[in-house]
Amino acid sequence: MNINLRLLGLALVGLCGCQTHTYRLVQPATANATIGETPIPLKIEPLEYRVAQHDNRISLRVLNPTSERIVLLGERSSVIDASGESHPLRGRVMEPHSYIRLVLPPVPSGFQHPDYTWGWGWGGATWGWGWPGYPPMSGPYYAEGFLGPPPLVYEHPLTVYDWTWNRGPVHLRLTYDRGKESFEHEFEFNRD
Repeated sequence: MNINLRLLGLALVGLCGCQTHTYRLVQPATANATIGETPIPLKIEPLEYRVAQHDNRISLRVLNPTSERIVLLGERSSVIDASGESHPLRGRVMEPHSYIRLVLPPVPSGFQHPDYTWGWGWGGATWGWGWPGYPPMSGPYYAEGFLGPPPLVYEHPLTVYDWTWNRGPVHLRLTYDRGKESFEHEFEFNRD
């Protein structure tokens, strides 16, 4: 019976595997294709694009093959997520013969810091500054009876640039400045 329970457990784990999504490049219509790990090359004058899937996100590499500086105008570019909400993009500069990379949806930025809960009160056996359950500090991290630094906390502040993508279409409009002229490129992706 013990072996049957193990086999049943393994079967359930196999059925609950990670959910994968299929990404399609819908627009430009000439490149209608399923996006995989192998980059799909696109040439839309004057730029070149490489579209691939990486870590369950779309990686869009924008190459500047010209000998001029091209600027992605963030304040005039946008992405409309699958729920219809419009999000701004950050502006970027592409020097001649260089590239930038956009990730859809963007990878949220976060940071770690020590979990200091400062306050005046009981910090152990005596009064003083400290964090709950630990004695007052007498050095940068250590005090008598304290075995290590405070725990680390990971924070992720949400910004207007952050969004999520469950299913559906995402429309991307990129506006560029090339010297005295501006131009736009539009893409539409679908996630099934």
